[in-house]
Parts: sequence; C-alpha cells; structure tokens
Amino acid sequence: MPDVPASTTVIGLGKRFDEQTRAHIERANAKLIKAVFTLLPEKRRVDLAAQRPTIDLDPTDTEVYGRMKEGSDFNYQGQRVYRPHPAVWAEAGWVLA
Repeated sequence: MPDVPASTTVIGLGKRFDEQTRAHIERANAKLIKAVFTLLPEKRRVDLAAQRPTIDLDPTDTEVYGRMKEGSDFNYQGQRVYRPHPAVWAEAGWVLA
C-alpha cells in the first residue's frame, strides 16, 4: 500500500482542481459509496435506507510541525494542527467526504 502523501502535497494538488473537476470527483465518490453500499447484507441496506441519514461534521486535529504551515493553528493543547472536517454518515459509520 502506498504511503499517504503529506497534507501540504494534498492541499497543493487540490488547489489545481477547477469546479468541473471537483464535480467529477464528487460523482466518482458517490459511485464508490453506492458500490460499497451494495456489498452490505440486505438487512443492513434496508435498515440504513429506511431512515433519514445523519451527516456529522466531525472535526479532527491533525498535528503538523513547523511554524510556517499555511492554514494551521494551535489547538487547546498547544499543538499546531490542521483541522479537517470529514462528513461522516453516522448510522453507517462511514466517512463520505
């Protein structure tokens, strides 16, 4: 499995995407979620589809090092961090975006 790139690399690459490309990425993400959803046992799919989904924005701290990290800030523990806000489908326990 390849190493996860540095957050600065991800941010830099993300800035290259225009609105149309981001829309394509969102559609691809939806296709992936649908494909994984179909792999669940039927009862689980029925249970999840029967209720309105709760999407939680769960901020999480990702510690970074260096004083010049653009977009980073200090958390309550005094650590320099980025704070991504993944969208989590609460009932399924899946990170969607």
